[in-house]
Amino acid sequence: MGSASVHDPEILDVLSAIEATRYEGSVFRAVFQGRDPTVGSLAGGRWSPPQTFETLYTSFKADCAIAEVQFHLERQPIFPSVPVEVHELAVATTKTIDISTTGACDALGLDDRTLASLDYSRCQEIGYAIEFLGFDSFVVKSARCEFENLIIIVDNLVAAITSLSSEVVNWSNYR
Repeated sequence: MGSASVHDPEILDVLSAIEATRYEGSVFRAVFQGRDPTVGSLAGGRWSPPQTFETLYTSFKADCAIAEVQFHLERQPIFPSVPVEVHELAVATTKTIDISTTGACDALGLDDRTLASLDYSRCQEIGYAIEFLGFDSFVVKSARCEFENLIIIVDNLVAAITSLSSEVVNWSNYR
């Protein structure tokens, strides 16, 4: 996935038609204790193919950030003993698109089954196109809760991300 020719022109057309907005406010991110919550990942995920661009997966609600991490931790043979912290982060974006709407999801072929699937190929194709078009972030439906997530493309973001607070997750409240 290294050149512009890999992008589906229909996806590019749909994304280009969505008006970009600014977002300034708080988001939440759950990470293992000791990890800097403002540093993204190149490991890949639902919306970013591995080793293509650095992303920061965040949620608009703390419980949603926790639910996203909990899903993956519960898939492990043994639930990890390393504490997880949920961080409130201050972010300011300048070029955010919202693909969580019914219209955008329909146009991009994102139904609930695709969003919840562990086959990330369609979502990664869309995320990669969003990065290619120069957006700094995008709003998506969460696969784990009823709220939306904000996916930040670190290299395209102009403003700094600041950690406002953190709290260790008490898993007994969630499991």
